[in-house]
Amino acid sequence: MCISWLNGKKNGYVASIKKWIYSGYYKTSGCFSIGKYSSNGSLNSFSHRVQWTICEKGLVHIYPRRGNIWALYENWSPSWDISTSVEEMNKYEMVEVLQDFDEERGVTVVPLVKLSGFKL
Repeated sequence: MCISWLNGKKNGYVASIKKWIYSGYYKTSGCFSIGKYSSNGSLNSFSHRVQWTICEKGLVHIYPRRGNIWALYENWSPSWDISTSVEEMNKYEMVEVLQDFDEERGVTVVPLVKLSGFKL
């Protein structure tokens, strides 16, 4: 598997989001530049392919699109920082995106429901 690591563009973040990212949390959507490449025989992480577009200056834009499945943090807050517990940081909910992301309105999602017999 060939992986292209993405570097989040930090320009334009509001102060609370910048603090959150500098505290070690991952940026999951927005504008990125392409970083280093690596190859791996297997990938042992929670990951999947995402839809993306290449924009000005070769920047990669990743935003939720209708029909995508995304993991959203439960009780996310821009006040999270380095003192936020790992347990809190790792709580998430799987959702389906109902409409494409819009900078003014954000995105509308609906939670996925676990079927009986589902196991982690």
